[in-house]
Amino acid sequence: MGDKDEDFSDMMERETGIIWGDLEKAMGTLMTEKLAEKIIELKLYVNAKLALEFAKRGDAVFYLRKMLQDGSLWYSHGGHWTWTPLHALYMLALVKTPEALRLALETIRFRGHDLSDSLTEDMPGLLASFGEGAIEELVKFIQDETLEPFVRGSASTALGIIAKKAPSRGGEIKASLLGVFNSTGDPIFAGCLVDDMSSFGDSSLKDTILKAYEDGRVDLLSRDDIEDFFENPGHYKESMEMLDRGPMSHFSRENIELLEALDKRDSEGDKSGGKKKIGRNAPCPCGSGKKYKKCCLKG
Repeated sequence: MGDKDEDFSDMMERETGIIWGDLEKAMGTLMTEKLAEKIIELKLYVNAKLALEFAKRGDAVFYLRKMLQDGSLWYSHGGHWTWTPLHALYMLALVKTPEALRLALETIRFRGHDLSDSLTEDMPGLLASFGEGAIEELVKFIQDETLEPFVRGSASTALGIIAKKAPSRGGEIKASLLGVFNSTGDPIFAGCLVDDMSSFGDSSLKDTILKAYEDGRVDLLSRDDIEDFFENPGHYKESMEMLDRGPMSHFSRENIELLEALDKRDSEGDKSGGKKKIGRNAPCPCGSGKKYKKCCLKG
């Protein structure tokens, strides 16, 4: 695809009336506040050039915080997702400063439920993109027992991704995950941790996890699931590669087209009285105790 395709100016104009060529010429001279207004106006259709221009601004985090704290930007009239918060989180990952990381974690802490599938499908890779400098903050985050299990799980998976990209920190991260696994009183979060711990291929971790499972300290998974995690480490590697796609890929035409299709599918489901979408890593509604992706989603 050429640059024009990646700018998806056709989609932008069709859905918002904004002409990308005009915005591209003007955006370098626009104040950050005005650029933020354009991002909000574009909703789903924010491209990579605009995201990079915004993220390089010295006051970018100030305006990203305003976007993320504005409740009206999370859902439009009628209760539909506006996409602005997700774009804002990915732009924080482009900024990459400690302040940006803290804001991302703060948002996930309080808005995890609103992020829906993005909590487990987008946030691990997004948090991991902050790199080795994020390890200490992420460890503190997963140690917080007041957090929802899948919120903590997004950060523990991010640590697993960082461990793969920075092997010299792998031992430290493994020890941190094991320490939290042994101390947590949340069996659902313990189940989330199994994926991340199994990626280290350490058989002693398998024994520890199976013992915790027998003691009733691990939810969402069966014994067979746990055995499979350690016997087929390639599955986890594939999952990590899918999650670790880098923040810029979020603003690609391919991804925006995918999100557009999902948005339209969900809207059509709402109009036809369809069932509410279930997150892939959420507990399966059938009551099996497994994750949805390991139960009825496969059927």
